[in-house]
Amino acid sequence: QYLNELKVFFPNCWEPIQLFQNASVENLMEYYSMGIKRGIFSKFNIALMAQQDRLFFDLATDASFLAKHNLSLQIAFEEYFNTKFNGILTNSK
Repeated sequence: QYLNELKVFFPNCWEPIQLFQNASVENLMEYYSMGIKRGIFSKFNIALMAQQDRLFFDLATDASFLAKHNLSLQIAFEEYFNTKFNGILTNSK
């Protein structure tokens, strides 16, 4: 709620948050690129993955979404990154 109000009513205060988010996406792209080069990650579209992260960060700051789905910020991050790194498929066939 607070961040949404900040965005709407105080756009000058929101700008540094946007800059931080943009820098985070750039850092994630570098992180993914290094992981692929080192063989830690399989090859994937880095820009697409970083944009998915950006969209998640936007969603994670949406208090109404979190409340509607009974999620704390911590649980939202844990679920997102668990799914991201472990996938949605089970090991059984």
